[in-house]
Amino acid sequence: MAITVNDFAVGRKTFFITPDTSLFPEHFLEEYFSMGYECYFIDNSRFIPLETKIETIISVFHDVIIFFNIDYEIPGIAWNFYIKRLQDRYPNILIGVTYARKSEKNAKTLLERKYLFDIGIKCGCIQLEYQRRENLEIIQKLLYANQARGRRQNIRALCSKSCTFTFKKQDYYYTGVLKDISLSHFSVCMEQGALSLSIWEKVKDVQIVLSGFTFRSDALLIAQRPTSEGMLFVFAFLSPSGEAHLDDIQRGRLVPQLYKMMSENCHLMLQKLYEAKQTNGINPKYLGDISISE
Repeated sequence: MAITVNDFAVGRKTFFITPDTSLFPEHFLEEYFSMGYECYFIDNSRFIPLETKIETIISVFHDVIIFFNIDYEIPGIAWNFYIKRLQDRYPNILIGVTYARKSEKNAKTLLERKYLFDIGIKCGCIQLEYQRRENLEIIQKLLYANQARGRRQNIRALCSKSCTFTFKKQDYYYTGVLKDISLSHFSVCMEQGALSLSIWEKVKDVQIVLSGFTFRSDALLIAQRPTSEGMLFVFAFLSPSGEAHLDDIQRGRLVPQLYKMMSENCHLMLQKLYEAKQTNGINPKYLGDISISE
């Protein structure tokens, strides 16, 4: 099952450019994922210029927030001039900057004046502390203030053929490939007439396998509709007590797995887009040909 650029581009995404992982480690992103924030790190590399990566993200994803770590030094790039050029070229772009606490007395004031008032970035000029746990809350508040969740409460992870479901109904086992999954729902697509369920019907003990990771949960059918691929069924997870959510243990197990899926898909897709950018400048007519699959 292929995941296309158009599939992946749905929903607001936040990209942290060259973050200082001693202050802001990547495992923070798992916690933000559990809160409904879809965030990714973008590193500098020898093979693809950082400017190419930024231009690719801006040209392909139309609902993004970009935070630059202005302490990171790249030869030939002065962050204030580079960000000013981006802001002038894309006046509606959402940009913020982060930096580590400075020893100079007026450093914070000067940086805020430069980036917030002179350049006019919209998403904040944020000072990170030396204690990681403080930064977990600082960045969470930053995401909340900038509405980085968008309209979503939970992020849908798009699925490949290695993501499957199985459940038993009336002595018959139904199995297939997931279309997508979140911390609250999952959906499947089956041939017309292959599965007969009524809206609000419960399904017991659904086994879900995500690239080798397995868990089980009851589920409730909340929607179904015909599509070009077949009949789409949308299920909500049910806790053992019958409430519409995963229990805490299952949710805790699922969060890192879903984040891993999302992160791997993101970087695979971005790598293909970077290569396309270098080859043909991300011509829109070629975007439909770019996809990832397993």
